[in-house]
Amino acid sequence: MSIVEDLLYEDESSTLDFKRDQYPFSGANNRQKSELLKDIIAFANAWRRSKAYILLGVDEVVGGKSTVVGVSNHLAESNIQQFINSKTNRPIEFSYRAEEIEGQQVGVFEIPNQERPFFLESDYGRLESNVVYLRRGSSTATADPEEIARMGKTIADQEREPNLDVEFADPEEKRSLGVEISVSSIVLDLPERSEIPTLGSGMVSVMKNSNYYREVADYIYEDMLLTEIRLRVRNIGNHVADSPKVVLRTSIDGKLIIKEKAQPWPSRESTGLNPAAVAGINPIGAQTIEVEQSEGDWLITAELDDIQPKADIWSPTFFLGATKDTTATFESTIYGNNISEPEKQELNAVFETESGEITSDKIVEIAKG
Repeated sequence: MSIVEDLLYEDESSTLDFKRDQYPFSGANNRQKSELLKDIIAFANAWRRSKAYILLGVDEVVGGKSTVVGVSNHLAESNIQQFINSKTNRPIEFSYRAEEIEGQQVGVFEIPNQERPFFLESDYGRLESNVVYLRRGSSTATADPEEIARMGKTIADQEREPNLDVEFADPEEKRSLGVEISVSSIVLDLPERSEIPTLGSGMVSVMKNSNYYREVADYIYEDMLLTEIRLRVRNIGNHVADSPKVVLRTSIDGKLIIKEKAQPWPSRESTGLNPAAVAGINPIGAQTIEVEQSEGDWLITAELDDIQPKADIWSPTFFLGATKDTTATFESTIYGNNISEPEKQELNAVFETESGEITSDKIVEIAKG
């Protein structure tokens, strides 16, 4: 199996992009051609330890094997080389080739790791001069001054360290969901607390939890509101990641709810340990997940085990939900004992909500099982 066929089973990242169609080039205007120029520059500037690839004629399937649809024409490499390198501050090393995969023609851009930064000397199409575009995860962004300063680091230094990507993942199947997910929340309209019966009312035993039905109502509300999720962290580099830590940061939004563990099913008893109370912790080895609010931000911190080269690891689970439609952008920062400069990328969660109702009688029925 070729490297391109292997890549079909991966998700988009700082080293991989799928394009269904060929880039517009011959006969295209400057704005159209700037798409190709931006992508080559962004991958050349990306924080990575291995080659980057852009595959043309492939329709991405997140979490599965992407679909080869093929392209009807190929670009002439000499023309692309002249076009790209006549616009940048110095030549970018890259190649373009045609490959036949599953009976279809696929275009393959290959961009090795090299000294940076690259930028345009003059405005072109949609792109600005002296702006350092770079690939972060599956999207393109602009480098900040600190990142640009770090780009003077030699390739030899970079290759001594791991190279990590982070994505959302399914909590049960342990499959990648990519860097953007959709989360559905049902916001229940609960009865007034006084309308929910007291357990054993009229002859309440000191051993009974009189608020049992009300706590069941709280449990049902949260269960409908929150979705369980975890993180997948991949080491696409050639060195072990020593005790990596991932921190997700997003602004406090009154609609957004984040919890590190689910509320347990309440106990009928007023005393004693509820066995369900530990159900939401979900430890994996020595790994931990912590959710907190700090200086107007939500912080999700995952402490992870070492990650071997070309391997991945799954964080403990946490829970996301929202009381109204909203979108949360998470800045992911990856730290580690042998990561000299924290690696950053963005993840997004789009929350869609709907309203629901539940009666006191239904709550009691559920509580009684």
